[in-house]
Amino acid sequence: MKDLPGNLALGSKTAWPRSTRKESKFWTLMVIGGSGSIFSFRVGKPLVVTLTCFVLMFLAFTVVAVIFYRAVSTENEMLKKDLDKVRSNLLAISKARDRALVRLMAFEGEAEPALQVSPVQPGKTGETEKPVVLENLSIEQLEIWKEIESSSVNFQFMLKNIDPQGRKVRGHTFVVLSPEEGAQEALKVFPWTPLKDGRPAIFRKGQFFSIARIKSIRGTFPDIETTECFKAATIYVFSETGSLLLEKVYELAEILRS
Repeated sequence: MKDLPGNLALGSKTAWPRSTRKESKFWTLMVIGGSGSIFSFRVGKPLVVTLTCFVLMFLAFTVVAVIFYRAVSTENEMLKKDLDKVRSNLLAISKARDRALVRLMAFEGEAEPALQVSPVQPGKTGETEKPVVLENLSIEQLEIWKEIESSSVNFQFMLKNIDPQGRKVRGHTFVVLSPEEGAQEALKVFPWTPLKDGRPAIFRKGQFFSIARIKSIRGTFPDIETTECFKAATIYVFSETGSLLLEKVYELAEILRS
């Protein structure tokens, strides 16, 4: 009789042959048409994995970009609101300054005689001031130009002391832009000061200078969109005591930088 248990045990110890089939690196996609036609094509697994990773990265980038855009938009809105508040405050401060200057002028008019701008007198400009005559000061190289990217007008000129004795001269300067007749613009003064009879009324508001030989004077008129509505520029030079040392008028067309 055959030993069945022994044969079973021997069979269980016999090694089954290993599968020699390799895992495919491609996937086959089949498309069935409406007429029953079948189309198939192979797609590599690495390509599918790469495309999937690319799509996921694109979605992640899109989400981050949307979040960043919303954050920047919110911050810009807040900055715009703050800028509007600052502009309103500056406008209120400017109006308050103008009212204060008007009150100051009224107070000065009550406290002392009205300010009178003395005419230029060669050799006599005040008791405590060194005598400076008209011929001892000259204005050269006056230029006015419009800033292209801003609503402002700049000017520059050279104030020259030609005193033969070389005495130093101190004082204050103003530049006034006069509009064309019938223009909507008002007189522009730099530095700003109230005007009396077309001349600066508070000479101490002017640009201070102290020269032995020559000095460059510069300034900027704000809030001017165009120079076409102005016809002339006038330079006023006052001494330290308020005497008018020099008043010179220029046609704007002659000094306007092209």
